[in-house]
Amino acid sequence: MNKVTLICTAIAGSLFVSINRVKAQTFDALPFCATHTTAEHYDSHLSLNNSDVKVALCSEGSIDPAGYCYYTPEKFFILVNDKSNGRTIKLEEVQYDVVQSSSVHIFKSSVDEFTYQVAASSVYTANPWTSFSIFKNGQKTFHNIRYGHEYGLVGDC
Repeated sequence: MNKVTLICTAIAGSLFVSINRVKAQTFDALPFCATHTTAEHYDSHLSLNNSDVKVALCSEGSIDPAGYCYYTPEKFFILVNDKSNGRTIKLEEVQYDVVQSSSVHIFKSSVDEFTYQVAASSVYTANPWTSFSIFKNGQKTFHNIRYGHEYGLVGDC
């Protein structure tokens, strides 16, 4: 087991029995993202914060002054901070997908038997939402949702 696996297992283990329905809040994730990248250009896209966990979807990218979107994300990463022990993991192998029929954006990363997922509706839906879930061997063990967006999503620029 490598260091990332041990930390992921510890974070997922401490949240394993918590299908949290406590209302999550947003937070300014840009400083949180900045402390976990050395890239010149980076951004935060989504954030969730509750009594158990702080989660941010961040990206590293480039500036395209000639394009429609000024900042273009090229690589996503998810930061998960377990408030019970203060540990933060950076999940760098993030898969991104959009469910076209519902305009749901899904970002997920897996380490061993755990999958960490950030999902969000388009900002143009009637009641936009963001959620964070942890799955162990495909079974949801932690879930939290926040309604409303304060940050833009990929593809919404």
